[in-house]
Amino acid sequence: MVKCDVGYERFLAPEMFFHPEFIHGSWTKPLEKVVDECVQQCPIHYRLKLYNNIVLSGGSTLFTGFDKRLQRNL
Repeated sequence: MVKCDVGYERFLAPEMFFHPEFIHGSWTKPLEKVVDECVQQCPIHYRLKLYNNIVLSGGSTLFTGFDKRLQRNL
């Protein structure tokens, strides 16, 4: 068994979704902008329903507060 100490890194991991430039300089589009652009490409009468029914899936969405932060940023 290997013991690994994780400190501030656990708070930096989810930042890559909201500040992708931290990982790579040419990545400039945060997750909320990607979601917004996708919704805005849909017919106007669907947009409110889409914003109200965003489903998060995958292990990275289990970071503490991920859902609240995405909702706030949208």
